[in-house]
Amino acid sequence: MKDQTVLKQFFPSTLFQFIVVFVVSLIFTTPVVFIKPFFLDDQFFLIVYISILMSFFILIITYKNKERGQKINFTFNIVKHDTILLMTLSVIVFQLGVNIPINETISKSVIFFDTSSRSLLFMFGVLILGPIIEEIIFRGILLKGLFQNNRPLKAILISSILFAVFHFNLLQFFVAICLGFLLGFEYYKTKSIGNTILLHAFANLIALLGRYFFIKNSDIISLWMVVICVIVSIFILIFLIKNMKISDLLKSCK
Repeated sequence: MKDQTVLKQFFPSTLFQFIVVFVVSLIFTTPVVFIKPFFLDDQFFLIVYISILMSFFILIITYKNKERGQKINFTFNIVKHDTILLMTLSVIVFQLGVNIPINETISKSVIFFDTSSRSLLFMFGVLILGPIIEEIIFRGILLKGLFQNNRPLKAILISSILFAVFHFNLLQFFVAICLGFLLGFEYYKTKSIGNTILLHAFANLIALLGRYFFIKNSDIISLWMVVICVIVSIFILIFLIKNMKISDLLKSCK
């Protein structure tokens, strides 16, 4: 009976299985790079390639789960819960008080907002495609599988670290881990990637707008960002103490 239960588990149920499927997907979609010369815009090609890669990845996951009698059911409905305000405020504080200052101190990259095709493609990838694909992969598939055999806190931490690694950006590693943890906790509370997609897109939007205004008004922005972050942090702490049960994260899912 025990073996039968294991066979019926959602796939992937381990980090190793997830990585193997990703590597296989990467190998089979590598030939796509040969059509890159036919694309006039590198960002458009990147969007096409990532879409093909992730589609192949999800196809393998779907096939493996069908073999096990499992179905991939993603919940896109927005689920209201008692910590949704905390998650929203946490994202704002984190992006304005940590992410933007770190990135602008290390890398002085400028973000332009215009109606050019390159700018629109960039915003489409950051605000729409990126959040949808990443949440399906890292929360809807990876974290869902890890919850089966790991305590919630451990599963969220593992998925957050892998989420950061797959950004392939050393400067954003710590930032991505923190954001991944917030998104993982949101998924743990709601089991809805609809919530995490919206939260992820909102986080990216705050980062884009914050960096733009930070560059334009660095002295003023840095001052009011610190003030806002301190005030909001106080409210988050109060809300956390009153409403969030951290002990729930330490309980076993089994």
